[in-house]
Amino acid sequence: MDERLFLGLHAHLPHPTGGSGPSGGVTELRVPARLAEHVAQAAVYREDGIRAPIERVVPDAAVRLVFDLGTRRGAVDVAGPSAVPVLLRLGEATANLTVTLRPGAAGALLGIPASAIRDRCVPLEEIWPDAVEPLADRFAAAPDDPSCWQIVRSVLEDRGARERTVDRRRARRAQRVLAAGGKVRDAAAALGVGERRLQQIFETEVGLSPREYRRLARLSSCLRSLRGQERPRWSRLAADHGFFDQAHLSNEFVAIVGLTPTELLECISGSSKTDR
Repeated sequence: MDERLFLGLHAHLPHPTGGSGPSGGVTELRVPARLAEHVAQAAVYREDGIRAPIERVVPDAAVRLVFDLGTRRGAVDVAGPSAVPVLLRLGEATANLTVTLRPGAAGALLGIPASAIRDRCVPLEEIWPDAVEPLADRFAAAPDDPSCWQIVRSVLEDRGARERTVDRRRARRAQRVLAAGGKVRDAAAALGVGERRLQQIFETEVGLSPREYRRLARLSSCLRSLRGQERPRWSRLAADHGFFDQAHLSNEFVAIVGLTPTELLECISGSSKTDR
């Protein structure tokens, strides 16, 4: 069955990896400074005549809010964090505004532990039962995509202004240690807590374990380095990114992406879109 790839790289990696979107199909939206702490990217996706019925979403620990701009205009789905690839069945057309939250931002913006929506996609009304209907009404009256983004921005900015908890700050600090190649014990030491306590913090704030987050961060760094490489030296790539050897790298690609490194490289060359 025809399949395409959606790469969602960690927010601290500033550039998307390879792949290209449909002409005029992706419009990136400016994230204001007041939201940058919580939101990694916002973009409008509009596409007709979709040829690949399946989209493979590579896990990146992020939570995504998907605002429908098409036939279900105003409906909002929340895709939780995951450590395994997700296969989405696509229709012939899509129109949505997708907001990618930084790992650890779900508590601040959604008011729930990230672990509550791990490996799930739920309607926003399950999380905000009293706020979705007014939001849908505002969407219905919005004349264009920038107006819709302004509505979303105002809602998220209001919720993002809430008090930052100690654990939320700790999770962010631990993420930086792990993304830089540090081990779980290094992250726990940097916070002055034990590994068990770090595990609890991550499950609440990120929705994944510290080890899972570290694996995703390492893979994301590896994917970024593939950009522009037609014939990468896999053994060198493995060494540069902290894998034991080439076999370890290959096993991690299969476990996290569901594809071998070579298969993924082939998909990137014909990818439909990428996301930060």
